[in-house]
Amino acid sequence: NTATDKEGRSVPAPGQGILTTARELPSLVKSPLLDINYRQRQLAFARQNISHWVTTELDQLRSEINSNSNSNSDSGSDSEFEFVLPPNLSKEDYLKERTQYINNEAIRMERVAQSQWGMDFYKNDPRISPLRGALAVYNLTVDDIGVASFHGTSTVANDKNESDVFNQQFAHLGRTPGNACPAIFQKYLTGHSKGAAAAWMLNGVTQSILSGIIPGNRNADNIDSAMNKFDYILYPSTSIQTDGIKAGLLKSFGFGQVGGEVLVVHPDHLFASLSESAYSSYCQKVEKRKLSAFRVYHDSLTGVRPYVKVKSSAPYSSEIQSSVYLDPTSRAHYDPISQSYSFSSPSPSRSPSNSNSNSKSTPTQIQIQTQTQSSTFASSLTSPISPSAPSSSSSSPDGIAALLLSSLPKHSTSSSSSSHTGVGMDFELVSALNYDPSSSFISNNFTPAEIAYCSSHPDPASSFTGKWCAKEAVYKAISNFTSSTSNPNSANPWSGITRGPAQPLINIEILNDQFGAPYVTFHNESKNLLSSAGIKNVAVSISHSGSYAGAFALAQ
Repeated sequence: NTATDKEGRSVPAPGQGILTTARELPSLVKSPLLDINYRQRQLAFARQNISHWVTTELDQLRSEINSNSNSNSDSGSDSEFEFVLPPNLSKEDYLKERTQYINNEAIRMERVAQSQWGMDFYKNDPRISPLRGALAVYNLTVDDIGVASFHGTSTVANDKNESDVFNQQFAHLGRTPGNACPAIFQKYLTGHSKGAAAAWMLNGVTQSILSGIIPGNRNADNIDSAMNKFDYILYPSTSIQTDGIKAGLLKSFGFGQVGGEVLVVHPDHLFASLSESAYSSYCQKVEKRKLSAFRVYHDSLTGVRPYVKVKSSAPYSSEIQSSVYLDPTSRAHYDPISQSYSFSSPSPSRSPSNSNSNSKSTPTQIQIQTQTQSSTFASSLTSPISPSAPSSSSSSPDGIAALLLSSLPKHSTSSSSSSHTGVGMDFELVSALNYDPSSSFISNNFTPAEIAYCSSHPDPASSFTGKWCAKEAVYKAISNFTSSTSNPNSANPWSGITRGPAQPLINIEILNDQFGAPYVTFHNESKNLLSSAGIKNVAVSISHSGSYAGAFALAQ
């Protein structure tokens, strides 16, 4: 945060405008927004709504295409809703375009929910100060600030002013009396920089937080009595080895009463929220960046290449300039040989269905995970799921479009056809599933084989979510089948498999064949119940699309 209180002539006159980071109205009851568990519940609820929206939209999309198929195959259709496919547009292209939109919108809604209940929950709320809100993001309070870094000009005016600002902030935010915060005044060591004083201070605070050591202010053995009134500030002259520092706060005061403040939180509070796979991936990226940065620094020092390369021309030619400007997904690519960035000519075959401004994947990267899965999945593009056809697994919005297409029933020209089918689908946000292998949710709903399979994947959360969606889709497909063939007044025979809604789905097992394609296995009383309901086969397809997973099931 920054402040420019009483900004005027560039003179060394200290100000207190940075106090605004602690501004908040008093309230009799603590805001529930400060409770991380409350925000977690609200985020989970928002994600449930997003999942429901995705499922509803895809179901509606499937109904549109099905309606169009009915109108083409049966001119006497009495459907209340009739959808006409735009001319010169195939079902495949229409589904790809619409599912791409649903995918992008789900990602946008997820980001809005994360912002509302995550980093930005306190903004524009006068009851929660920026400093208190920023701490609460990581479930911290003002009492968790373990070190303060002062601008420390060693002038009579600023020493008292800066200590007064810190002290007022701590008092206003309710820091526990007696919980004094050790202060660092590193300018005595570094001297007065021409600029970037706060960057030097940030370096020092970061080292303190990571090491747990608060360096003493050497020779500060005779603190002025005027500083005694600042109860929340400790001025140590020797170093302190703490048992850990959760957060640090630094101030930087400049000429003209311009001030700045930075809150630094220990990275463990971020890493603790990551899955093991996400943390491992992050560490690999950090190590790769460190090695790359070291190479650039080394080459610069030895004269192999300049530390800064000034751009002398645009990264695109005049021939493609307009295309670059008009394409929101256009990106520059780095050429390690020329050591420069440039835009390549856009592909003339590029279509909007391949564009995704919210995704970091390029069209060539959005591929089905294995070649065997790709060939199996391709067959479902032109024909519905049949009892004899293997199920499929995909990993893109296009894959979801294909699943929608493959789930459409074949339309018999015979009015006396007695075949019955039940269709079910389910979509869930990956971030909404608790995939901790030790949780009761996993042990109650997944078999040991399923747990072993999902845990062995690079992204276990996505794998667990896909199988969970498949289980839900199978349940819905069989419920749909039985409701369309049974007496409406009779009990649903499927209810015995899970003993009612919200019951464990461990009796529905989703396994994978040698090619990776999923198939369904039923356990315990489920086999007899399926047989009595007249269901001979259940096929399932699973799709992953970054932030969420989905599945379709067909019971026949």
